[in-house]
This record gives sequence, C-alpha cells and structure tokens, in this order.
Amino acid sequence: MEVHRCRFVDYTPHTITSLAFSYPSTAKFAPNDLRLAVGRNNGDVEIWNPKNKWVHELTLYGAKEQSVEGLVWCSPEGESPRLFSIGGTTKLTEWDLKTGKVLLEYDCNAAIIWSLAKNESQDKIAVGCDDGTVVVVDISGGVGSIEHYAFLQRQDARVLSLCWKGDSHVIGGCADGKVKVWSCSPSSKRLVSSMKVDKSKTESTLVWSVLYLPNKDQIVSGDSTGSVKFWEFSSFTLLQSFKVHEADILTISTDLNNNCVFTAGVDRKIFRFQNIEQQKNQKWVNLSNRLFHSNDIRSMATFESKNLNLLISGGVEKNIVVSSIKSFADGQYRKLSIIPQRKHVVMNRERKLVVMWQDQTVKIWRLLQKIVEVDSDEEMINGHEADDGVEQLKESFELVAKLTLSDEENITQCAISQDGTILAVGRLSTTKLFQLNEKQGTNGLKVSKINNSSINALGSSHLEFYGNDQLIMVTPENEIYKVSLESDDIVEYSLTDLAKSKSKLSYCENVTHIAITHSKLIVCRSGALDVVELDNDLQLESMPFLRLSSYVVRISISQANKSVILITHENKIYEFDLQSSHLTSWSKANSEFLPREFLQLQESPLGMFNVGTRLWVYGSNWMSVFDMQMNVPMDKKETKKRSRAGVVIGHTEEDVESDEEPENENGDLEVSRAEIKNGKEGGIAYQLINKYKSILFAGNLTDDELIVVERPQFAIKQPPAFKLSQYRV
Repeated sequence: MEVHRCRFVDYTPHTITSLAFSYPSTAKFAPNDLRLAVGRNNGDVEIWNPKNKWVHELTLYGAKEQSVEGLVWCSPEGESPRLFSIGGTTKLTEWDLKTGKVLLEYDCNAAIIWSLAKNESQDKIAVGCDDGTVVVVDISGGVGSIEHYAFLQRQDARVLSLCWKGDSHVIGGCADGKVKVWSCSPSSKRLVSSMKVDKSKTESTLVWSVLYLPNKDQIVSGDSTGSVKFWEFSSFTLLQSFKVHEADILTISTDLNNNCVFTAGVDRKIFRFQNIEQQKNQKWVNLSNRLFHSNDIRSMATFESKNLNLLISGGVEKNIVVSSIKSFADGQYRKLSIIPQRKHVVMNRERKLVVMWQDQTVKIWRLLQKIVEVDSDEEMINGHEADDGVEQLKESFELVAKLTLSDEENITQCAISQDGTILAVGRLSTTKLFQLNEKQGTNGLKVSKINNSSINALGSSHLEFYGNDQLIMVTPENEIYKVSLESDDIVEYSLTDLAKSKSKLSYCENVTHIAITHSKLIVCRSGALDVVELDNDLQLESMPFLRLSSYVVRISISQANKSVILITHENKIYEFDLQSSHLTSWSKANSEFLPREFLQLQESPLGMFNVGTRLWVYGSNWMSVFDMQMNVPMDKKETKKRSRAGVVIGHTEEDVESDEEPENENGDLEVSRAEIKNGKEGGIAYQLINKYKSILFAGNLTDDELIVVERPQFAIKQPPAFKLSQYRV
C-alpha cells in the first residue's frame, strides 16, 4: 500500500470557554442522561457523554463572531434537561437539543451579559451585566419559556461572576474588587452585603469567580491578584485567604460534600484546598496542585456519584482534560484529543481533492503528481534514516480553492459529487451548491454558485451525493430528502417509529449517520438502523434493518461483502448482511472475540472505510485493519475457551509499522510504500498501527493507496502562555 501522509490541512480547534454538567453531583448513581456541555469561542456548544469512552454526541452550531461565555443546565427532577448560554450580547439563549437550533433568545433589557447562574430549585436564572445590573428570570414555565422576574438592587460595577445560595440569595463577583450579596426573596431584592478583596497596586482588582458551599455555609472567591478567599456567609466576614496563584483565578469548583475546592486560571495550575479539622475547628489547607495545561484554564466542572468521579477542565489549550476529584494529587489524567469526533474533511478520489470546512470557510486542496522519487538504498531520506525495504516518495499539494460564505451560520456538513464537480455546503437553515471547474493553465478551481431553490430551502445535518446528479439530505428535524440537481425534483422519505426511549434527552433519536450503497440508504439513529430504497419512489417509508441496545458510533458499507459494518461505543465491530440483516459468518466468529488491545483503546473511533475485504478503522492516534475474510488473532487464554471455523492468524512485532515521524516543517505530504509481511496463510488478519498522530481523516484513493490527514497539536498556534516561576533547588 502507498500511504499519502498529509499535514497541510489547517483545521484549528477553538478555545474552551465554559463547561457544565447536566446534573449536580449526587450520593446516588449517576443519571443515565448525564452529559457535559462544552462551550467554544466560535459559538459552538458540544454535548459529550462522559460514559462509554467520552463520545461526542451532538454539536449545537454557533455563528460568525459569536462566542459561548457561559453555560448552565436546568434539569428539575422528572423533566427534560434544558441548556442555556450567554455570549457577549444582552440575550440569554435557550437551545433546542432536538434540532440543534436556538430555541429562544431572551433580551434581558440590560447591558452585555458577563455571567449567569441557576438557583437550587432550577426554576430561576440570574445574569450579571456590564453595567452592574443583575437580572433574574423565571424559567418555570417549561421548555421555551423565559419570563422576567426581577432586577436586583443596582450597583455600578461589572458583574463578572455569579452563584446562588439556595433560592434566597444571589452572590456576585464584581469588577470593583468586591464580593456582593443580594437578597432574592419575594419581599426583598436588596443588596445586603459587600466584601472587599485585596487591591492590586497597579490595576483594579477583578473578582472573576465565586462559589457558594452549602455544606459549609461559606463563599469562595478568586480574583485577579491570584488570591483565594473563604468567607463566612452568615456574618459576611473573611475566614481565610491564600495567595497561591501567580495570576488571575478564572474558575472554582467543588466536590459533592464541599470538603475539596479546586481553583484554576491564567497561571495554568489547578490548586486543591482541603477542609480539615484542627483543634475542633474547621480549616482550609492548600493541599496540592497539578499542572495539566499548557495555557490558561478558562473553566472547570466537577461531578461526583457512586460510579463517577470527574474533574473536567479546559481553556486556551483547546483540549478537554479529564482528571479525578479523589485522586487529584497523584492520579492519572487524560487529555481528550483536539481532533473532533465530528467529520470535518471529505475526499474526492477522481480529482484527488481534499475538502475541509470550519466555521464559515471551506478549503480545497489537490494532491499533485509525484515530483521526487528517492531510491530505497539511500542512507538518508528527508533527514531521516531510510527503513530497509521502504521506498519513500514525496508529493506536493496545492490549495486550489477557498470559499468563505457570507451567511453567518457555522457550516454543519459538506459533500462532494463523485466526479468532483459539485460541492454541497450545509448549514442548519440552508444548503448551497457550488460548481467546481478547472482554471485554464493552473491547478486551481473556479468556484461558482448553483441556484437550486429546493436545496437552498432545506437545512442540513447530513449530506451525501447519490451519483453525480442527486443529493441525499437529512434536515435538523430528521426529515430525509432526495433532491435532483437537474430538475429540482424532490422526494421525501419517512422513518419508522422507534420504541419509546427511556432517555429524557430529545436528541437521542436523531439521525447520527447515513451511508449509501447502490440504491440503498442506511440510516442510523443511536442503535437503530433503517434502510431506504432510493430508486423505488413508491416505497417512501424506511424499513427497519436492525435494532441494537448499544450506541453506534460509526457505520461503513462493504461493497465486496455486500454488508453493513458498525462499531458500538464499546469498540465492538459487527457486520450484517445487507439482504438478510443477519450477522455474517465473520462477525459470528469474531465480534465477541476482538483483540483486547483494540477493545481497550481509550480514544473513540473517528471513522472507518473498506478497501476490498479489508476494514480500516482509525481514531485520533491509532489505525487498525481487519481482513474480513480471516479470523482475528486470539489471546492464548481465550484459545482454550472456544473453537472457531477458519484459520487464526497472528502477527509478529516485525509486522508493526515504525513510529518514525516524517519531516513536516512545511506541511509536506509524504508517501511511503512498505512490503507487508505475509502471515502463515498469506495475509494478516488484524493489525494495530500507532505510527500516525492526530488523525483528522483517513481514506483510500485507490485499492493500493491510502491517505492519512494529520493535524498535530504542535502545528496549531497558541497565544503566549503565562510563564511560571522557576525555582532552582
């Protein structure tokens, strides 16, 4: 196989601005609907499932020059979780989780909103504004209902942070270096206390974060001087002060029982404070700190239950960092990959085009003809030692088109026709078509808009071309259309009803994946797969294909085996015959006995594709290949437990590819051709490859050529980070 290894695609993830769990910590088991909302500074909100290897289930798309500066879930018992956000405007936004669209934007009739917080009963939200106003709104009317409740007593300083004490008081951190407390009872909306923090000698002190500890009846504040202060709420007096951070403290979080407090901010460190008993008095102690991040920490969120114990942090570095509350000081932590689990790259094989989209921009590169060939017997290739028996080929690439849309909405999906002449670009409210023609005398593409009223009127959450002249579209409302590009003819297909879901999350029955084979459209909703006959316009309702209890993270079609292949959240691979919907013989023999190293991979699969009878599966930092005509290797312990028809073939360490990195200072594309050593029966049944890092996309150009698009984290520009003090011992 030739592997085209590309690092020129300049996808850049966005800063994490806010984090919020859908439920508060509990002494019971975690709710099944527990989710983490992650706000980004491009206006997107990601919904992650913290169970099942951290699956990114949904993206709520923002728009140009928007940012999510605060998030809050309201999940009263027995009701569906509701998600609210703020983002540098005067409006409080409620999201429709079913469609991914904005459900309601409520103007608070004050200045720009800087902060928000919910009360204990989760029926009111307070927002803090630039002009010092604190507005309380009532959301008890249910989904889509936001009503004005009260303006709290006015003060002049910008309200940078907010929290509640139960339902009775609102606590704010302000830009005048004070922590202020308002009463929010039916009879009083007065400012009842104002507590000063330490002043900076060079600039005004900003109280960026406040948190109320109900089990201690205390307030914790973090400010721009790096001071953490604990206040007694009943007397509004200072209990303890710690000057541990070297810069602004931007976020504070706590555990279930309020015995631990975590603080973080610009200096990149997370500090842990522990409440201990000394001489019958409760005291806070600075117990430990960890350096997980390479840049500012903008937000933290904690969740604790019988089965989960999570401290989540994120910021300018763009990774979600997962660590533990209980073993914070010396436990392991994990950085979720910056590579999105949602597709951002597609490829056209015929014209060797690579298409990447992000926000409002689409970029198209072309892989050019080989320009340099180096003999395999040379000692050095591109500054690296040449592997024995490996021929290194170098190719070039060229950015042939860049399209920036005038609409403000972020792009949800792109698709390119099989002949590479038409590009479809989807947003939640509209879909646009563009003609891609060759520019005479250059490698460039001339992009021109195609007007198609039927397609322009439909928003897209999923797009696929059916041939070159028809487009399959799934709208945010889960409507499925087949639209002709020639005549504007449109056919709508209806999906069969699913059994009532136990989940209160409205998006759990949304279409998550689609795939086309010949005249069949495979539609995946969570663990349910349906088949739509695209050429039979008399059959406009989908037919149930199979129903699984597991969440399906990826699907693929094997043309060679005439089967549909899927991967569940447990990394289990199943293959079903397209005609009978029964498990294939390979799946019966192998699905429950996949290699342990594959099942235990932490990073969720990002994609998969078929080349002949081989199935390629890849995550952000790994690739694996299965030959679907051979049984996978068995562990020695398992060999005695089972007997399977067919040949079991393993591989030796010599078969695994080298970890050697290609030279990539200029983002050059490299091609390597290696001889795969055959197993005893002429092939390798399974192989795991760890050579490639930060894989954004992988696919096959031909049966003999693969393309791997990488986006290493070191290639992503970061703003300057705070320089920590260094002490020589």
